[in-house]
Amino acid sequence: MNLDWSILQQRPGGYWPLAPAITATLESFAWDIQDVLGVRFGSSLVAMQKHHQYYCFPTREWVGVQKHVFQQQLSDPGLMTGIRHKFELLAPRFLRLSEAMSTQPLPDLSNEELWNLYRSWRAEFKRGYVYGEPPAFVLKDVLSEYLEVQLAKHLPGEKRQAIGKAFSLLVAPKEKPFATRQEEDFLRIVVLAEEGKDVEEELARHTQTFSWVPFDYGNEVWDETHFRSQLKELKSQRFDAEKRLKTIHAYYANLERRQGELFSRLGLDEGLRDLFKALQVCSYLIDHKKEVYTRGNLLFEPVMREIARRAGVARRLFRYAVDNEVEAFLKRGTRVDSRRLSARPLGCAYVCTGAGNLLYEGSEATSFLDRAGLSAKKASQFAEVKGLCGCAGAVTGKARVLLSAGGIGKLAKGEILVTMMTTPDFIAGMKRAAAVVTNEGGITSHAAIVSRELGIPCVVGTGNATKVFKTGDVLEVKASHGVVRKLEVKGKNAKPRNK
Repeated sequence: MNLDWSILQQRPGGYWPLAPAITATLESFAWDIQDVLGVRFGSSLVAMQKHHQYYCFPTREWVGVQKHVFQQQLSDPGLMTGIRHKFELLAPRFLRLSEAMSTQPLPDLSNEELWNLYRSWRAEFKRGYVYGEPPAFVLKDVLSEYLEVQLAKHLPGEKRQAIGKAFSLLVAPKEKPFATRQEEDFLRIVVLAEEGKDVEEELARHTQTFSWVPFDYGNEVWDETHFRSQLKELKSQRFDAEKRLKTIHAYYANLERRQGELFSRLGLDEGLRDLFKALQVCSYLIDHKKEVYTRGNLLFEPVMREIARRAGVARRLFRYAVDNEVEAFLKRGTRVDSRRLSARPLGCAYVCTGAGNLLYEGSEATSFLDRAGLSAKKASQFAEVKGLCGCAGAVTGKARVLLSAGGIGKLAKGEILVTMMTTPDFIAGMKRAAAVVTNEGGITSHAAIVSRELGIPCVVGTGNATKVFKTGDVLEVKASHGVVRKLEVKGKNAKPRNK
């Protein structure tokens, strides 16, 4: 397979599984997208090297599919709205199936019955997923670039930060992302605690409602201890939870009116308005897809634990099994080799092609990845996270990774602040930052709001920026696209640069 591959997403820590979820997403991008957009990538792969995972597509096909979908959106203003409608019909069906499977008497089922559950869940996963992520993932970057250029033409003479603020407002979805809904609910508990009320039942309810948020494809879940710790921290900071709740409410209550006023003031024609609304749909879909499939993945976890138990393999290793190994075990009793599974996070490649799905391991994986231009050296130089645009703009600068506000004094002017989330204790330092990147939060988070006030690029809700980057890394922040990437820079000194 002589293709030039581009790494489009990376995850550290090795928590991405292979089967069934990731293998299903690879097939959706490679082939199933044809049914939605009339175009496909033909191939896709996930590579694992040294406990890092890389999601890759053929470079030429990636560019071609982007152009095709962009032209589709130009000619059909309702394209993304129609795709959203289809996903919203399929998502509840997937969640109902996942929930039903989580309540099955799994130990009493036969291996054949377990295989039928597995196969049915994977098929339903793909049925909705192809509408939930691939179209928005493909379109959002190229559409963002186009609209930023068009917006600058309607704001002649304005500084970059003014254009960034306008862009951030016009692309914001009217629906609250799940991170904001979780924050709102938790802040109400903080207010009750500040009033001296017993919040134990509320904490239990909140945990039951939002424990899934960080799980994704197999990460941790939040428990009551996590939320008690957050409550204690906010109380110690004398955080004004009530004021924050009012800010969130006001933002969404006035968002549609503010967008309409800005559209009118700028004199944007109907065509440009439709494209901004399409980008709003892209942002909504990416967030809503993550909510639906994170919940579905967690609900399906008991089934995967039961299969792993019967196979005699630790669940943490069984995540690296592939679909045909699961099928061979459940249908024919073929042993699952724990040693092979444990070696895969160190080096393997799973490739989805028209000729079938291929797994390369060991020396075969090394040879394949070298031929594909994805050697360990090249892959190790790539580090990228994706999140939501808190404030538009682009900048390059050195990272300053801080896990708490205690080290904010170390943040030098022009550095890029990378942290879990910001609180009022961060504000003095944020004024020196060239950009802000957070693991948590949505477009109404503290980090996003303060960044818009300061006029600096901000990417929120990346999930893992503090794990991917380290202090001193030279980062490129393209906030309009929600992308932060580590750059390989020759020389020791890298000065912040606005783009």
